[in-house]
Amino acid sequence: MPKKDGDLTKNKILAVAEEMFSEKGFDGTSVEQIARTAGINKALIDQLKKPITIMHPGPINRGVELNSDVADSDAAIILHQVENGVAIRMAVLYLLASNKTPLN
Repeated sequence: MPKKDGDLTKNKILAVAEEMFSEKGFDGTSVEQIARTAGINKALIDQLKKPITIMHPGPINRGVELNSDVADSDAAIILHQVENGVAIRMAVLYLLASNKTPLN
């Protein structure tokens, strides 16, 4: 039975990760380096058979951590994450500053 495109992509990413980990170790390798070396880009995302979600807590170091075309793709929810992250941090700071807990 032939492998699906997703299986080939997954295997390529895993092979790149294994090679980079063996060369540089876990501390010397980043997810961004693996993605760049494996060739994860907008063209690859467009070829996928099932929908995916691109996430990043922000801010993005464009061209280093993510290609702009990937970060700006329809699959990306990065701006929503950043927006919600600000609101959550504000709520936590409010609770800490007012010496309240959510259960009180």
